[in-house]
Amino acid sequence: MYGGGRLWLAEELGAVGCIAPGAGPLVNQGRVPQPGFTPWLLAVNASRQLLYAQDGAAIISITPPPACWS
Repeated sequence: MYGGGRLWLAEELGAVGCIAPGAGPLVNQGRVPQPGFTPWLLAVNASRQLLYAQDGAAIISITPPPACWS
């Protein structure tokens, strides 16, 4: 998913990361704060520096690593 000037990635084990377009490598990554939550990214709120994700049962907000916003 793209938003806030970054390409956002999520994996089944709960890692969330960002890539700066044109830069290529992964900028930074962190973990979803809820164990067992497999994130499906829904939206980016760049002004609040949040991602929104669901796993089919719940919707949560995720605070990505600060390096993703610089």
